[in-house]
Amino acid sequence: MRTRFYAVYRCGSNLANQDGCNKEIVGTIEATSPKEACKLMSGKVMVYRNQHLEAVPFSKLGKDEQYIAAKRGAELEAALEVWEEVVRDAEKALLRTKPPFPHHPSQSTDRERRLALRRYFRSENPSPKI
Repeated sequence: MRTRFYAVYRCGSNLANQDGCNKEIVGTIEATSPKEACKLMSGKVMVYRNQHLEAVPFSKLGKDEQYIAAKRGAELEAALEVWEEVVRDAEKALLRTKPPFPHHPSQSTDRERRLALRRYFRSENPSPKI
């Protein structure tokens, strides 16, 4: 199938991430359908129970909205890149610890290690999702 770029909106107001704004562009993503775009973006941004995502083909937006979508997409990718770097640094630090550490990478599968790191960072820091 042919892929296209979509601007993804987060709809629904929430004090934590979108106070007083009912609909906001959260970024852009390449996908084969609006449904797939929303699914992919849901792994990158926080969506609360009273919120949902909507995807619109990038070409259907006006110039101002295209600019905002491109800017938010770049900001989101930069934030995710920084977060991935933090996770890589944490994994390196864990490898330097002694094996009795409960989530030592040498004693767990890749999935278990990622989940342990996620739990640790969520307890210490706010959510990496924007």
